[in-house]
Amino acid sequence: MRLDDQDDPAAWRDMRAEVLARFPGLIAIAEDPIGSSPRAVSVEQTDDEPWSVEVGYHSLTEHVLTVRTVRSSKHLDPRGLPVEDLPSAVINFQLNQHGTRPQAMQLSADADADADADADADADADVRLAAYAQGIRLSRAEVARLPVVPMSVSIDGVEIAGSRINPPGCSAIQLDWGEQTVFCVGETETVDALRLRSAPPEELLDT
Repeated sequence: MRLDDQDDPAAWRDMRAEVLARFPGLIAIAEDPIGSSPRAVSVEQTDDEPWSVEVGYHSLTEHVLTVRTVRSSKHLDPRGLPVEDLPSAVINFQLNQHGTRPQAMQLSADADADADADADADADADVRLAAYAQGIRLSRAEVARLPVVPMSVSIDGVEIAGSRINPPGCSAIQLDWGEQTVFCVGETETVDALRLRSAPPEELLDT
């Protein structure tokens, strides 16, 4: 179960804090500031056990980078665990991208409507929204066929070996970090320069 529903923000923050407090390990985050908006933190559980912590970085108009830390499956029932691999990470990033952009555009369109903008502005927004709705370019099977290249990323100043794929419009990496796995997906130039550091759960409580 993914905990990022803000219908009841206070209850959501309490649930997220409780899951973060029980997460069995450090969490990877970007070492340097990325994007122009505060980072967004979501958590996921499986069978009432903390499973992953995802940190999203955004510009004013788009989702720029996702850093997802997945706990070890040790001591968990393997039946029904979420699929965690590079294709899944890419698809989730694309969904985040194309869920964020239309929302920003719709807010802009609503503001125009409130200011008595003409119907042409709304029609133009509809065209752009439709274009982004078709923006997921590769299926999971197509992503799985992309060549995988070895690489490494620094976490706390230590180079961690991993794998990378480069689908159209983004790059994705997978790192085996101790018993945990870290997935990073973002714009290629962001991933090229990416450095990570570890963060204790309590550091993310106020984000």
